Amino acid sequence: MWNMKRKLNPSKTKTMIAGRSRTVVPVHREHCLGNCVLNESTSIVILGVTFDSKMFVDHIRNVASSAGRAPGIMRRANTILGNVDVVRACFRSYLLSRLEYCAPVWILAASEHLRLLDTVVRREEALCGNGKG
Repeated sequence: MWNMKRKLNPSKTKTMIAGRSRTVVPVHREHCLGNCVLNESTSIVILGVTFDSKMFVDHIRNVASSAGRAPGIMRRANTILGNVDVVRACFRSYLLSRLEYCAPVWILAASEHLRLLDTVVRREEALCGNGKG
């Protein structure tokens, strides 16, 4: 199979059906590896990106939740240092790095889910002063 030197371990291998359709996924046959039926999963985390059956909904929610902690950090930086440049640096290093991690993979998620991230960014940009992150 694909000239792999080691065999896949069926007990560690999962299968998942993914798509952007709003309809219930049609019934499909079980996937097998050799004589073993593979376990089906609704989400899989690979290198920090959550792949789910609805095309990255879980990943986007996790990123938005994580980014929700940024305002506290940015407000403290602004209160303690009183320097907009420091707040902007916090925005770029803490928040944008989380939002942009593996974006080429999940950027094709449904626009309604991506709007959640837009809301987070706009709120944080307001803390940076007139949206200049």
